[in-house]
Amino acid sequence: MMTDRQTGLPPASDLRESLRALEPHLRERLQATLLDDMLTEYDARFLVDFIQSLSVEFSPGFRAVFEQWAAEEGAHHAAFREVCELFFIKMLLHSIDNAVHASQVCF
Repeated sequence: MMTDRQTGLPPASDLRESLRALEPHLRERLQATLLDDMLTEYDARFLVDFIQSLSVEFSPGFRAVFEQWAAEEGAHHAAFREVCELFFIKMLLHSIDNAVHASQVCF
């Protein structure tokens, strides 16, 4: 099986074929898990916004760790979104993106 030089992954079409070959209940569990992880990583930005809105002066050490964590969460979301793109119809993913971007802070 050929792989992409940059990612080391098989071509998207091969990954989609592998997904289709899974038993339906396993495919549904995988899709649900991927979507859940993608949304969880996205939700981190709500905590970032909340923490940044507080009228508290945090230590430079806290700010450095917090900013690194926030950047990592954003990168995780982007990576999960790319993985989800391989498994889902882009139109469905676009609808999910709209729902995610419309969600609001719940704390």
